Amino acid sequence: MDSAVEGRSAGGPASVAGLLLCCLATALGGWWLTEVPETGAATRRLLRRLRREHADLDPERRPVWQGRDTDTLLTGMALFGPRPLLAVDPAFAVQVGVDPERDRPRPDRKPARR
Repeated sequence: MDSAVEGRSAGGPASVAGLLLCCLATALGGWWLTEVPETGAATRRLLRRLRREHADLDPERRPVWQGRDTDTLLTGMALFGPRPLLAVDPAFAVQVGVDPERDRPRPDRKPARR
């Protein structure tokens, strides 16, 4: 706008380079903001604590699901994966994509830092 009012020509090499740098910075910033973070240490500690508190829902302990409500089942699935659904209703679990032959994935152990 300023160039048009003063009668100068716009679009010189400096303004094009500045525009390209702004576009590049915007694209890099957007890419950085959309990157999914790895599960942090605080999250792993919270999950360990909640799994200890709700150890009675661990599918490896074969809990009895009769008489428990839906919230308990959802808590078990949130903490231990889809395996509790297999114990409650195997046919439905297979329909929604739970593989009955697959065990619960174990977290990869990272070597200790020195």
